Amino acid sequence: MKDLLPELPADDDPKLVADAALLEALAHPVRLRLLIRLSRAPCCVGELVDDAEALQPRVSRHLAVLRQAGLVACEVDGRRRCYHLARPALVRALLDLLDAHRTPHPGAPP
Repeated sequence: MKDLLPELPADDDPKLVADAALLEALAHPVRLRLLIRLSRAPCCVGELVDDAEALQPRVSRHLAVLRQAGLVACEVDGRRRCYHLARPALVRALLDLLDAHRTPHPGAPP
């Protein structure tokens, strides 16, 4: 039976490190909110600031984390910076997973 299981990767395995970085990028409510907003439609920083009810520098820092994780991309149009999902299928799958996590299942404690 033990031979049928895959070998556990080392802690410094590049795939695990990349996966941990992705999950870390998701680990803030403002970043999740930004992803939800961008999953609906691309928008510029000003709109994201209004939606997030946060100051522009804070929103920009969170967008930078999401950009480094490869989840969002930015296009510059003059003085405007507009963002969209870089990997829409992945982001939607992650958001669906989180939604399923919040949905009570039979036998779950209240």
